[in-house]
Amino acid sequence: MPDAPDRTGPVHAHPQHRHHSPAEPPSDFRSRLAIGAHAVLISLAGGAVTALLSGTLRAF
Repeated sequence: MPDAPDRTGPVHAHPQHRHHSPAEPPSDFRSRLAIGAHAVLISLAGGAVTALLSGTLRAF
């Protein structure tokens, strides 16, 4: 089995040739989580408003 591959060639000098991205910092993860939570809450609020309007229109 050969030794570890040589990673000093010109292909490895360019960042676009990386096969994996670095780990995201915790603050970025928290902001994405907050955006997702807000999206869920907005969706639920929209559903509640739709249900209220539907119930109000059925009364007439």
